[in-house]
Amino acid sequence: MKIWLEGNLNAHPFVDRKYWINNFEMVRDALQQSEIIVIEDKSQIIGFVGMQNTYLAEIFVKNKFRRHGGGK
Repeated sequence: MKIWLEGNLNAHPFVDRKYWINNFEMVRDALQQSEIIVIEDKSQIIGFVGMQNTYLAEIFVKNKFRRHGGGK
């Protein structure tokens, strides 16, 4: 969830921080209904993909690992 929160705060600086914090639990619950695919680099979790059936619901990669192909 830390990756989700940091990703949204970085990607949407125009959205009040409280919005993401207030929706944290709702998103956490929704993610429990999704298939989560973890993205790793050297045994470290650097991101994740959330799938709902065949729908790609979300993809998040830590800032310092973006643009290195981890989200492909």
